[in-house]
Amino acid sequence: MTGKDEDVLSWLRSHDFTKKEGESIIEMARSEEGGARTVWQLVQGGTALARKIPHADERVTFERRVSRLLTAAA
Repeated sequence: MTGKDEDVLSWLRSHDFTKKEGESIIEMARSEEGGARTVWQLVQGGTALARKIPHADERVTFERRVSRLLTAAA
C-alpha cells in the first residue's frame, strides 16, 4: 500500500475501523515499524495499539479485526 495518510485512513475505514482507530493504528505503525504504508506495518501498529486495551476480551476482539487486514490485502 502506498499513498498519503488520508488514503491509508480511507482504506482502514473501508475495513470497518473508525476514524479514531485508524488514526491510532497509523500512529502506532509509525512508532513501532517506522512507517504506515504496508499492510504488515499497519497490522503491527494495530497489534501494538491492542496492547493498550485493558480488558482481554476487547483486546482479543480488536486483534482479530486487525489480523483480518492480512487477508483483505491478499
